[in-house]
Amino acid sequence: MAKKILSIIISVFILAGFSTLAYAETADSGEDVIINAENKVLVKDVDYTLEYKDNINPGTATVIIHFIGNYSGQTEQCFNISRKRINSGGSSHGSVSANNNAGAKNSDINDVSPHITSIKDDTDKNTAEHHSYIDGYEDGTFKPDDNMTRAEAAAIFARLIADEKGESISGKSAFSDVDKNGWYSDYIGYLAKYHIIEGYEDGTFRPDASVTRAEFVAMSVRYYALFNEVKKSEYAIKYTDVNKGYWAYDDIAFAKSIGWLNGYADGSFRGDNNITRAEAVTVVNHATLRVPDKEYIDKNESTLNKFTDLKNNAHWGYYSIIESANTHKAVVSSDSETWVK
Repeated sequence: MAKKILSIIISVFILAGFSTLAYAETADSGEDVIINAENKVLVKDVDYTLEYKDNINPGTATVIIHFIGNYSGQTEQCFNISRKRINSGGSSHGSVSANNNAGAKNSDINDVSPHITSIKDDTDKNTAEHHSYIDGYEDGTFKPDDNMTRAEAAAIFARLIADEKGESISGKSAFSDVDKNGWYSDYIGYLAKYHIIEGYEDGTFRPDASVTRAEFVAMSVRYYALFNEVKKSEYAIKYTDVNKGYWAYDDIAFAKSIGWLNGYADGSFRGDNNITRAEAVTVVNHATLRVPDKEYIDKNESTLNKFTDLKNNAHWGYYSIIESANTHKAVVSSDSETWVK
């Protein structure tokens, strides 16, 4: 059987606590990587051997992969080792990541491109903790079809930002109608500091007024822009009732472009209509890359926070609401998450 000549693209993840396995003379030094080629996992000491020229601690290290058995060639790459922050809308999880910084030295290597990742805890790098960001009412209800108030919207985004930044929620606003003793005072003051909310021309915020669909989308985009690059002017929309002169046109176009929301069957967006509580959490889940794990929720209903007016999935927003109201750990991908709570 002809030996296969491999080209290598390396992305190594080495978990904290295993740096002592980094020396070439250590018998199990290769257990912190896995090499995939041709849709299968290569076997250490059968398909390849590893040589570490330097100790892998925070700093720089060189890893040499020698292919053997049915494979031939070798590759040498230099890595910068640094602590990596893993986050998806929740708190971070530390690991040590080794990223190719100095290029590769390849010898007789081409065709197949293996990928090297951790096998110590392969799920950790994709794990996020999603904290709950919305509450129900004192009577145990959620009222999914009720309009969301501007104060309730402020509370959502304040919790999300504070969670992401590791801050306490506090602040004072200059709005004339925000009672400093009101339950919403700190939330509104905190958001005003980050320019997530804007008041009206008369200097009011109107905390108890319903928030409109356009207002909520604008808040969502401003929140998102705190942590991500947003180029709103690059996008256009064709809603029949939203022209380029509409105050929230750019925000709505951006949110539409990345899949946060949809319009109505008649081609309208109805930005001045009020947004319901179920609709609001659905937008937030999209903006924070949260996808309800329906199977887990169905199997664990008795242990989850739930509401007297949402006893099952009969309501279209049920899963999104459970996602938003329950803190949980999840293994995440681009379009799904698996709860591991």
